[in-house]
Amino acid sequence: MSRVALVLVKDFRDSLQKLAFRMPVWLLETQENRLAAAEAVRMSEEWPQIDVTIFTGMPRDREEWIDRVKSMELNRRITSLEVIGSEMTLPARAALTELGFDKFESTPEGFRARRPR
Repeated sequence: MSRVALVLVKDFRDSLQKLAFRMPVWLLETQENRLAAAEAVRMSEEWPQIDVTIFTGMPRDREEWIDRVKSMELNRRITSLEVIGSEMTLPARAALTELGFDKFESTPEGFRARRPR
């Protein structure tokens, strides 16, 4: 199963390291997050499983959600998407459903979407 996190939090410095050890992370670009991502890149020299990608622009409508997930899937098919910093919105659900995700659940940090393997 390929799990990936999409972090929409403007300052995720305190939590990035722990999450990046567990799964690849796509991180909203802010000054604070760029600093945290730079540190993660340095750590990846010793721990190559760390994979952090910075992206610009929070997805808001269905098309932006589709584009974001398709970008994330250029290197791996996602079976579990952990969204941190946003609740499930109608545009997000519509896009993810269109992309084959069929199980959704709220989490304390946001929501999780899963698709069949």
